[in-house]
Amino acid sequence: MSSVLDFYQTQRLDTGREGSAALWQERQSRNLLLRRQSEEIADKLKSVGVDLYAPVDPDADTVTLVGDLSQETEDSLSNQFRHSLFLPAVAASDRARQTKKLELYLQRHQRSRFARYLVVTHGVRISWHDSDLRQKIAEFHNKLGTFARAARKQFNVEIVLRSTEMTLRDLHGKTGIDGVHLHANIVYIPPKLTGERWKNWLNFCHKYFKSHVRDAGRIKNLQEIVKYVTKPSASPSEREKIPGLVGMCQLSATRLAWLHAATRRLHIVQPLQKFRSFLRGLAIGRLKIYRSEGGALELVQKPQVEKRAAREEIGCRENIIITRTLPQPRFSEIYEPVSIVMNYTRTPRTADGKRALAELNRRHEEAKRWQAERAAREIAIENLTASAVIYRSHEDANSDSKNYSPGAGPPGSRSLERAGGT
Repeated sequence: MSSVLDFYQTQRLDTGREGSAALWQERQSRNLLLRRQSEEIADKLKSVGVDLYAPVDPDADTVTLVGDLSQETEDSLSNQFRHSLFLPAVAASDRARQTKKLELYLQRHQRSRFARYLVVTHGVRISWHDSDLRQKIAEFHNKLGTFARAARKQFNVEIVLRSTEMTLRDLHGKTGIDGVHLHANIVYIPPKLTGERWKNWLNFCHKYFKSHVRDAGRIKNLQEIVKYVTKPSASPSEREKIPGLVGMCQLSATRLAWLHAATRRLHIVQPLQKFRSFLRGLAIGRLKIYRSEGGALELVQKPQVEKRAAREEIGCRENIIITRTLPQPRFSEIYEPVSIVMNYTRTPRTADGKRALAELNRRHEEAKRWQAERAAREIAIENLTASAVIYRSHEDANSDSKNYSPGAGPPGSRSLERAGGT
């Protein structure tokens, strides 16, 4: 692996970095929509006895995200929902992490420009409330696993990842197109396969699955590959294009419960082969993926942190600081570290709670200082750039003066004679 950035140095250098206000607002709107959709799904499931809301307990610990620079706060999703990837709001953060890991792996792969993906269908559409849905998904996953091994052995094709999806259609009475369409996106990196060898590879794929298989070409957008298990909601335009298309929010409570039971704790997105080993190396090395200002993904060494058990032995339940993140545009387009705090309060009653609040205030002052340092650096770079432009203009003028000869007119101009003057 290439060079690894220092965690604290990255915090210092990137605090105060300004991202796109439009993209931040777009992300906020998307997150609000996902939360509303998650609430609608959770409400339906609760009505049939499946509770995905966090337990309601006045004495339960809560988790708060605190902006070190802005001092804005946000409740963690864990305060509202259980950690179920069936909920779009919870799944979104997981999918973002998965996509970032895949992007980094491909970014550092020698043959990344040849990365492609297959779309493979399960075959027969699965009817609503089929009691064997979970078993059919498991069998499909097993088949994809054996395919990965066979592809490597016979064609030296590296299967990187599989991501399972379900398209749902509600067309009552239309057998064969009504129900669940199970399929998977398979990211793979082939060796040089040309001519007959490429045809043999495609034939192998079709014969192996005996269902619809499509090579979708080289990868352009990872978000189109690593998706949520199914659409949270189908828009009117999508439903017009695909009759009967429905999302989770359009399902009845009983159908939602059936789908939840069939997918609970299954690995919908599964890294394979070398990619899996790559991720294991990141975990062992305590390395975090971070998107730098230029857009490239970098590895950052995670700091050693105090163990949770040691903190809890103190007996304090106020302002327990869990960790501090790298700078991120959570509360605005301005990047800032975020402190994750259990049982956050601005008015602690215990000595430990007050000491932790003092530490949060210290982080706030530190973040302000880092922001000021960054602003000073940016001004210095702007001044240096302006000076370089002025210097080059003087150099150009001096060059013109040295080339000036009598009768040739002012430096940089044509003579009157050559301009057609009298």
